[in-house]
Amino acid sequence: MIDERARPGWVPKLIVANATVGFVAGITLLTLPSLFMTVLGQSTDAAGIAYARLYGAELLGFSLATWLARDASPSAVRPIVYGHIVNESVTALVVAAAAVAGLGNLLLWPLAALAAAFAVAYVIAAVEARKT
Repeated sequence: MIDERARPGWVPKLIVANATVGFVAGITLLTLPSLFMTVLGQSTDAAGIAYARLYGAELLGFSLATWLARDASPSAVRPIVYGHIVNESVTALVVAAAAVAGLGNLLLWPLAALAAAFAVAYVIAAVEARKT
């Protein structure tokens, strides 16, 4: 059983940082999807813009849930942490695969690295929470 007081002190900062990045990306995808895609060296049609907006909406929702968990107990934060482990890991893999396939410009690599860094941080948070 995990002690309710056991949460590394840096986890709330991780949650706030991740939620902030998610809010910015989500709002940009929702309101300016073509600009977001162009910055990454990609172009898309009307269907791609609709899917980018849909992903922006998902990011906003998940970022809000993440933000609201910043001061929650460890048991309440656990689903957010595990959700981000999956989300950030898959995002890193998908974006890296797109970069390898030449589906964008070099800015895809920092995006993949950022997602991977968040994934690793959440894995560390989950492991540290289990140790206590």
